[in-house]
Amino acid sequence: VKAEALYRKGDVYIQKAEINSNTLDVRNASLKQAIDQYAAARKLMKDQQKQFPNASFNLAEAQFWLEDRINSLDS
Repeated sequence: VKAEALYRKGDVYIQKAEINSNTLDVRNASLKQAIDQYAAARKLMKDQQKQFPNASFNLAEAQFWLEDRINSLDS
């Protein structure tokens, strides 16, 4: 349950970024929060990472939109 909550919180930040796509400051802040959340979830719950494959895609997308292209390819 804890692992799911950590990953889902990152998903919420991604959705917030999509809703606020016209306001760049809010969008970028949400994307940064998503990246931080997914990183924390991966660090704490490495063994459960495969149960949440969308998190890897969302992490890569957030990194891409924040112009972190190299890391987005590694996510």
